[in-house]
Amino acid sequence: MRACRRSLALGALSLTLVACAGGVATNPSTDVSARLAAVLPVSSATEAPDLDALGRYSIPQGRCGLVLWTLAAGKAVPVFQSISGGETTMKIEGTPVLLLQTGQAGEARVGIPAFQTFEAMTPSNGRVDIETRAAWGVGFPGGAYVERGTITLTGENGWKRVLPIAGIAGCRA
Repeated sequence: MRACRRSLALGALSLTLVACAGGVATNPSTDVSARLAAVLPVSSATEAPDLDALGRYSIPQGRCGLVLWTLAAGKAVPVFQSISGGETTMKIEGTPVLLLQTGQAGEARVGIPAFQTFEAMTPSNGRVDIETRAAWGVGFPGGAYVERGTITLTGENGWKRVLPIAGIAGCRA
């Protein structure tokens, strides 16, 4: 523990000496951040993909499907739709994209499994992997609520965005 404190004190002293040597009184953490930003510029290509609200969504008559929501500014925002027959869509970085299912597992309700994986190609992030995990809630005739879960987007650069979700799975007569 003493060695750790000594290392921290020496590190702080080194940063202070570097700042003083330049003749300008600066905040060491801000100065280091500025130098790193100059060497490693931040770009949208190094960030996790963003989800956007679906424009329109509904389960067509005679089909089953799943709609997942997340919260934004205290309101439910639909971000994922899957229709029986393999039509799964999201809006990533402002662009509607079709998802290709790559895996599924877990308890299914109305033909929708609790765990699903997908991949998609987006103009701004390249390949994006999507994972949905649903904890089924109360059932109702022809469907079930998704009580809670997560949706995870992973960009091809490795950055991830994980959002809490809820939703509904059902069939429309």
